[in-house]
Order: sequence, then C-alpha cells, then structure tokens
Amino acid sequence: MIICPKCGNDGSIAKVSAIWARETGIVTTSGPTTGIGMTSNGSPAFVVGTTSQSGISQSILAKKLAPPQMPTKKANSCIWYGLGLIFPLFFLFAHTPKWTKIVIGVLFIIIGILAAINGGGNADYIGYIAFPASAAIYILGFIGLSKGSDRQKKELEEKMDSWHREYAEWNKLYYCSKHDYVFTPSESE
Repeated sequence: MIICPKCGNDGSIAKVSAIWARETGIVTTSGPTTGIGMTSNGSPAFVVGTTSQSGISQSILAKKLAPPQMPTKKANSCIWYGLGLIFPLFFLFAHTPKWTKIVIGVLFIIIGILAAINGGGNADYIGYIAFPASAAIYILGFIGLSKGSDRQKKELEEKMDSWHREYAEWNKLYYCSKHDYVFTPSESE
C-alpha cells in the first residue's frame, strides 16, 4: 500500500498520471459569427458564418503535474531547394515586383557582358548559366540537408532516450492533495 511520506495517510493520494489524464481534456466549440467588412470595390458588406475552435482544457494542477514534453523533430531547412526552384522561376514570370525586376535586370546585364566578352553575345548563354546554377543549388542543398538530417536524427534519438527515462520516472509518481506533495512509492516505504 502506498501512503504519503508526510502524513502516513493513503486517503488523499493518487497517481500523478491519473490526475493529469482526468483533469486534461479536448474542448471543441462552434457557433454563429457575424461581422462587417468591405468588398474589393470599397462597398460595406455584412458577413454571416460559423466559427469552430478546438483546444485543450487543463486544470492548474494538471499543468503542474504534466508529463515531460516529448521531443519533436525539427523541420529541415529547405532554403537551398527553395532557392533552386525560385532562381529559374524569376526568368519565367513577367509579373514580378519592381525590386525583382531590378535584380533580374542587373543579373541579365552581367550575364550579357560576360556573354559579349566570352561567347560573342550568344543569347543561349543565359540558359547555360541558369540551369547549372539551379542544379548546383539543388545538389548543395541535398548534401547539406542529408548531413543535417543525419545529425538531427542522432540528436532526436538521444533526446527520445532521455524522454523515455523521464517519462518512466514521471509515471511512477504519486500526489498527496492534503500536502500538495509529489513523491515516489520508495519514499513512502
């Protein structure tokens, strides 16, 4: 029998995991919504709809007695892949912001000068630079992501091992409501 180490009583104790589970719940609400807005031409508009929300409801005690938080995998940075995709797209779309047109214009001027010096002004020179640059960005990104992925995988495994130990310890805990005291069964013996 497990008793509180402070008072020797067993009537005011409960397992921490049971308290946490009992006092934590998912809440979902839904209801009518009204509002006033403006249309694209500037006219006022009255809006009617339904709003749904969900979340977690938890007592202060459940928050206090919560289990250790499980580690999560960090999202890989796909900036190199993004750059590799965006770089050639700049050459495909005419409806780009002013700053983008300036950057592309300067890039074309530089490429044009290089083409005039080295390639006799051949217009295909731009394609010869754009494709290898994009391919290089993809290759460098893939190498960087795979190295980062291996490192992150190892870090996550270490964190998960630690979390499993902490969770196992948390799952052994008891709580005395009379003394607001958390203890392990070995303390009550």
